[in-house]
Amino acid sequence: MITKNIQKIKIINRQFKLLKEKKCWYVSCGRNVGSSFQLCLGEKIRRKKALGNKFHPKSFRENTAEYAFLVWCSWRLSKDEKLIVTSDDCDNHYKWCKYLRKLIGLRIIKIQLMNCFFDFKIIFNEGWQIHIFCDNGNKDPSIDTNWEIFIPGDYLISVGTHQNIDCPQRQKKQEK
Repeated sequence: MITKNIQKIKIINRQFKLLKEKKCWYVSCGRNVGSSFQLCLGEKIRRKKALGNKFHPKSFRENTAEYAFLVWCSWRLSKDEKLIVTSDDCDNHYKWCKYLRKLIGLRIIKIQLMNCFFDFKIIFNEGWQIHIFCDNGNKDPSIDTNWEIFIPGDYLISVGTHQNIDCPQRQKKQEK
């Protein structure tokens, strides 16, 4: 598995480099998704059909992101090396979302893969960082995915349990 993952680590690092200077324009969080969230990065791409969910702003309902991170695992948000909020702080009142939404308007300076378990950190301008910890692991995880990144060209990188990584081209839905 180590040799197989080395190639996938190279793919991840190559994609991470493409995210440098991309701006975060929306953070989807709250409601019934627990501590999970999505970062919308880069250009806004017009959706063929707008989403009906009025919880999201019009800009998100009508547009998808050039790049999007969907995080299902544990995370920590900090600013200037001071802890702001973690996934453990999430509750049903969604006050924690306001802190993640502070990333809106910021640009990525660097994304760094931290270890062989595919933990990583995103460093934004103005001293903000978010660390992602792949803790959906071996024994009966609540979900089989830690994080995903959606990439232009209908490409997806998905980091799951047991250090599994999928980098498939997403299948385009047949237009009727």
